[in-house]
Amino acid sequence: MIHLLKIQEGAMSDKRNLRKTLQLTVVVSLASSVGAFLIQSRANTLTSACSYLDPVTIDIVAVLFGLFLVIDGLNDIYRCRLSAIQEQWPKSIRVAIGISILLIHIMQFLHKNI
Repeated sequence: MIHLLKIQEGAMSDKRNLRKTLQLTVVVSLASSVGAFLIQSRANTLTSACSYLDPVTIDIVAVLFGLFLVIDGLNDIYRCRLSAIQEQWPKSIRVAIGISILLIHIMQFLHKNI
């Protein structure tokens, strides 16, 4: 009976670790996305907007790389869901960087083609 209670407590702890990690990932991703959006939306007025002159293939490659970072980071978070949040934060940052890359290059792609 005691062994079953310990297993149930461990499962609850594992779910809490995963939930905390996903919450951290969402918060860090939102913060980096807002920062990337603000910087990118003001790029036209503050700089010469050189990155807007790059070929569309650069944006496509960057979007693919951003998707890789997001998918790989989320996969690692799930695969290591038993780990404490202190061990998971680099994975959360990887997801946030990937989302920021996606956002910036989608904005650039839309600006070039609209």
